Amino acid sequence: MAHSAGGLAHHWVYEYLPETSYRSANVRAFYLLENVKSDSLPETYARLVQYADCLIDTTTSIYLEGASSTGHYYVEPETLGSDKHNEKKLDELRHQLVYGFCSQDQSPRIHAMNIATLSAETIHWDIFLRSHLNILNDRFIRNSDASYAYQYRQTYIRELEELDINVVDLLLGTALRLDNASDGHYYSSIGRLGRAMAESNDSSLIETRLLNMIEDSTLDNYNRILMFYLYRNVTYYMQDPAHKKRNLAALKQAMAWMPEPLVSSIKWDD
Repeated sequence: MAHSAGGLAHHWVYEYLPETSYRSANVRAFYLLENVKSDSLPETYARLVQYADCLIDTTTSIYLEGASSTGHYYVEPETLGSDKHNEKKLDELRHQLVYGFCSQDQSPRIHAMNIATLSAETIHWDIFLRSHLNILNDRFIRNSDASYAYQYRQTYIRELEELDINVVDLLLGTALRLDNASDGHYYSSIGRLGRAMAESNDSSLIETRLLNMIEDSTLDNYNRILMFYLYRNVTYYMQDPAHKKRNLAALKQAMAWMPEPLVSSIKWDD
């Protein structure tokens, strides 16, 4: 890495990857216009992260210590019964790690749905939200996963919106990135989150808030760019062509507030 004692401004930062049996040698490099610095999240956005951590307990895990893999098979819980019965079944499911064999294998999603259902029945909302967000983000281990299968996996955001919580703030709080988050902080997938937001009852509000975040110079550029990609993903999953066109125009207008080097590097699809 090339730099001077005074910092990295106006220097190249590079990484050299030597040739292997799987790839050719290559160099990845960035030219920095100014010194690297860390910015604090403005209070408005810090509160979104705090809200997410409040709802999704950072000390809670879906799976219990000692959980073992059951391969591609999940155990279907019996019909819901007494609280004691449901607690026992939830404990059993949280001891099972289920992964997918291929793109069509729904076992891990069904297992997560069972955990979410039993968590709701037994009032373990921290477990319920983590499990539900895993379904929304399609966060499961599979041996292989082709992109054609993504469209068949629902986000179930409408079910989340039936709860007495601020879903928009929750999702934005999981979309922002920061270095010093709690170990158990939940980070959503930008691509998958875009689809969920497009299906939301509050999609118009979400679009407005994302545009405001992109335009906000008090927010660090990294998160502003992430919100740009999130907005593009929301737009991609919109069904109305006219709506997509309006969104693209609004996004281009919002990007005028971004630093020029970032704007000029964007490739538009239209």
